[in-house]
Amino acid sequence: MGAGRRPEGRIDASLVCATSFSALALFFVASCGEEVKDTPEPIPASAAGPAQNWPEPEISEEIYEETEEGAEALLHYWWEVLNHARITGDTDLIEQFSGSSQSRV
Repeated sequence: MGAGRRPEGRIDASLVCATSFSALALFFVASCGEEVKDTPEPIPASAAGPAQNWPEPEISEEIYEETEEGAEALLHYWWEVLNHARITGDTDLIEQFSGSSQSRV
């Protein structure tokens, strides 16, 4: 074995340390530019009133596909809408489903 060479299979601790430090530094530098949203914490419904700050379910474009996956996505969205209405008391999203057959969700 020549000078400066390590036995095969051994890991250089200084290389591991330098790589880990570089990864951490990159993570912190990258996260510095991110905007932190000041989103209020969702509050569940209680005897005092309905839920507050509860996010509405997101519509997947997949629900518009006339496929089995599209039907499953629509069913999943429907259950999310029902759950949102149950938690918040807000039935606006359900009313969209009850509207004209020409309207899109």
